[in-house]
Amino acid sequence: MRAFCLGCLLAIFGCGHHLPTPIVEALSHGLTKGARQPVYWWVADRAGGRIVGFDAQLFPQWVLGVTCPLGVARAGTGLWVVNAPSCAAHGGSVWTRIVAGVVRDQPLDAGEFAGLCGLPDGGVLGLVGPSPARALVHLDEHGALIRTEMFPGATHLAQVDGRVLVANRAGELWTFGLTEGLSSARHAQLNRVPRALAPGPDAGWWWLGDGGELLLLGPELNVRWSRWVGPRAALLAGDEERVWVVPDDRGAAVAWGAGGRSLASFTMPSMGAQAAQLTRAGGLLVVFPGALLEVDESGHVLRSQAGVDHLVDLSEPGA
Repeated sequence: MRAFCLGCLLAIFGCGHHLPTPIVEALSHGLTKGARQPVYWWVADRAGGRIVGFDAQLFPQWVLGVTCPLGVARAGTGLWVVNAPSCAAHGGSVWTRIVAGVVRDQPLDAGEFAGLCGLPDGGVLGLVGPSPARALVHLDEHGALIRTEMFPGATHLAQVDGRVLVANRAGELWTFGLTEGLSSARHAQLNRVPRALAPGPDAGWWWLGDGGELLLLGPELNVRWSRWVGPRAALLAGDEERVWVVPDDRGAAVAWGAGGRSLASFTMPSMGAQAAQLTRAGGLLVVFPGALLEVDESGHVLRSQAGVDHLVDLSEPGA
């Protein structure tokens, strides 16, 4: 096991021999025909033109061909995939609902993609449209439009338990319920450019700014406490108990508790982290362009996987 982990880490570092990895072998044998184990993670491999489903041990179980995937999110028992058919940075996007490897209903054409969150009922929230004009859209499980709200300059979106948080590049924040009108939304001005959002403790939110500040916000968007976490901090993965702050260099990823205390850390093996999610046990899964790396709640490396082309997004974990 140690030799396997070391080999995968060398692949992340870019060292060692380029031997076939399990995912490369799986792709060559047409794994799309059926899953051997339940899919725990879904990743969007943009350069590879595919969505890949991994089990809890990071072995591939499904491979779905997609022209140029940009985003992937679990929603109910299925998956929403956002694709850019032209692969243009500012082109349109196509939103597709997938259940058990099968496309459900008709894929939807939308504007420029800026973010998505899957919902427990199978629906999805997304940010679409060119900046500075941008809209929040709420689709049901069949892709029918439920709601559209304009949020000029919106760059980040998070949701949990029917509550939504939207942030724009000017440092404005709005939080509201899925079934509420914006007249009852709470609004705050932080005067900082956001880098990431995540659900936090006590109906609050984790917020990361481009100046390296981590904030814990209350449900009224008041600042409960702040910590400086470094200028290269780029990603958040959080819940009611903790938040992992992930840098985009080879610095340390650090877990912070709800009380503002550092809980764990580990040194990133490579630059360019693309996405991160909490594991069910409080650890972290990080995707780099060419690999995945999982650590436990104490920051110890559990497993890794290489052999993908260019990962850009990661779903929440399965049950």
